[in-house]
Amino acid sequence: MNDTDSVFMRMALKEAEFFLRADRFPVGAIVVSDGKIIGRSNEEIFASRRFNHAETVAIYQSVREKRDKDLNLDEVTIYTTLEPCIMCFGFILHCRLKRVVYALEDPYGGATGLEASSMPPCLRTKLPKITSGVLREESRQLIKKFLSTTGDLYWKNNCQSPLFKLCMDE
Repeated sequence: MNDTDSVFMRMALKEAEFFLRADRFPVGAIVVSDGKIIGRSNEEIFASRRFNHAETVAIYQSVREKRDKDLNLDEVTIYTTLEPCIMCFGFILHCRLKRVVYALEDPYGGATGLEASSMPPCLRTKLPKITSGVLREESRQLIKKFLSTTGDLYWKNNCQSPLFKLCMDE
């Protein structure tokens, strides 16, 4: 972990706090290019919440803002407070982002540990560099706060999930 990663992860944590205040699962993401934030997870852009994951929203926003043609995704880093799920990691792979930096591993749905040999050949050609554990405890505490106060039935009914246990166990 370097100082730059900590600075940008703190910004991603601010995005997660936005969702926590709205009683939404607190995952935040930012997309950074040349030391500047070009995408954030702070809006809903898809009609279904199922697709409004922090990573997909932040990447979409960055592409929309930079008009795609002006953006070299090969030089982009995404900072996210929770390890990307398979949908988000697939989106990251298709966009060919350079780096993924995340705070908390997701033993329930995280996908960054997938073996390259199990991926389609077109996605194996340029895997991003993965950095994990940046401000891990801060992210875990945000999710713990959400899980202990939410009325969301999904999480109330999934208290045996590995992510729930990771965040709620001391």
